[in-house]
Amino acid sequence: MKEKLLDLLACPTCGGDILLAYASKYDDREIIEGVLTCKKCDREYKVVRGVPRFADLGKIEEDKAATAENFGWQWTNFTQEDPKYNEQFLGWLQPVKKEFFEGKVILEGGCGKGRHTKLAAEWGATEVVGIDLGDGVESAFALTRNMPNTHIVQCDIFKLPLKKAFDYAFSVGVLHHTPDPKRHSFHSPER
Repeated sequence: MKEKLLDLLACPTCGGDILLAYASKYDDREIIEGVLTCKKCDREYKVVRGVPRFADLGKIEEDKAATAENFGWQWTNFTQEDPKYNEQFLGWLQPVKKEFFEGKVILEGGCGKGRHTKLAAEWGATEVVGIDLGDGVESAFALTRNMPNTHIVQCDIFKLPLKKAFDYAFSVGVLHHTPDPKRHSFHSPER
């Protein structure tokens, strides 16, 4: 986790600012192990293997946990990249073009192995935050950790630990896997 991610984080419960309580392990510019704390409600969240963890799969609804586990396995076992991803990604986001990302702060809801997070960063986004509930965050972090403008966060898409600081958000192939896609939308707590 890069320290500048703190500027974008908020407590998923109360909306308070997130602070770095301590970092027990750094690797270059990344916090690999540490603890984050909410300035407002004092809740603590761990940073494990470079990823801030705002969700515990053992404590979430069974259907969400099962989906996260299945996709997490997929994204940690099938990490290959393909040049076709660029074209495919832009096709899903039509009419958005590569140039659109330039200078923007971007949120990807459901980043899986991080391939779209990486593309948005390569296309000039100022910052890109990829979120996912499952273990795919491990692959996404490995893929993007050397990019200065990328951040990976493990969280529930319905309880975002983020401030309303984004210019653009996208979610590809995720919301229809949620328990009730018609009823839900992903959003941050009211502040």
